[in-house]
Amino acid sequence: MGTSRGPLPPELPAGKRGGWYHDSVYPTFRLTSFAPRAVNFGRELTIHAMPRRYFAVCGASEASDAQLHAAHEVGRLLAQAGAIVINGGLGGVSGAASEGAASAGGTVIGLLPESHRAGANKHLTIALPTGMGQARNVLIVTAAQSVIAIGGGWGTLSEIAIAKRLGRTVVTLDSWPITGLESVATPAEAVRRAIE
Repeated sequence: MGTSRGPLPPELPAGKRGGWYHDSVYPTFRLTSFAPRAVNFGRELTIHAMPRRYFAVCGASEASDAQLHAAHEVGRLLAQAGAIVINGGLGGVSGAASEGAASAGGTVIGLLPESHRAGANKHLTIALPTGMGQARNVLIVTAAQSVIAIGGGWGTLSEIAIAKRLGRTVVTLDSWPITGLESVATPAEAVRRAIE
């Protein structure tokens, strides 16, 4: 190896890796002299494009068995279609949709109402505490390209209203009977309409 870049830095003892900028025991090393040992420049860096489809599954924390089954199936079908599922991160419809998506190997993002992760359902890929309480509903539907609302609940109604104001596609399944909303009868139809 040429010496135009100066000598290679000395080997650091085990347990003393790093800290070479501010550790008085070791000299300050130039990046150019250290980089050939730290990085293999002969390999190509592969960057994968991020998935581009994000769908929110909204619904009550206290849902019927039929609604929970529908949410599970919606989550599973979305994951099979390669979508990222976003929800409130807790139980009820969010928990069932998370479980369905996770069972199909999907990515599930939960936007939690509190400033901690306690209570997050175990099927989330990513649990994000917001500390915003119910206001996190705005984040859920803003982050999604389409919204599938399952069941009732005032929080679900707020998510529907905000999503419509934002111009998002909203598909309802056994949810609020509101004029102007597209209501469907099956999870498969809900996913198909949301993805269109």
